[in-house]
Amino acid sequence: MKKAFSFVEVIISVVILSYLGMAILKFNSFNKKAMYNYIGKQNTLLVSSPFLHIGKNIDNDKSYRLYDLVTFEKLSDEDRSFLKDIELKGNRVSREKIYLYNDGKKDYFLEYGDVTIKYKQNPPINFVSIERP
Repeated sequence: MKKAFSFVEVIISVVILSYLGMAILKFNSFNKKAMYNYIGKQNTLLVSSPFLHIGKNIDNDKSYRLYDLVTFEKLSDEDRSFLKDIELKGNRVSREKIYLYNDGKKDYFLEYGDVTIKYKQNPPINFVSIERP
């Protein structure tokens, strides 16, 4: 009757444990990258709401400060400084116009396209824009 593991059994168990350890490390690094990507997109989404209300007036690759896009009656100096530090870049591409009707004076249509917003080094966020007549 044998009271200890053989050398081959120990080597096999070490190899199996090392593969499991490498898989856990790789999975952890993937989760960390995905988390930073998600946090960056969330930050961009949070500051991009006023930017989307510009609509057709978005100049491609022009920088906009959040302070210029929003209006508040009373702001503290700290809040004003915070809003001035946030810069966004946008890119708007028109895809198609859908004709609705003509009232005898003007054609009315919906125009839709893509809006891409970039904030700092975060991944850009894409939106679908639909313009009313």
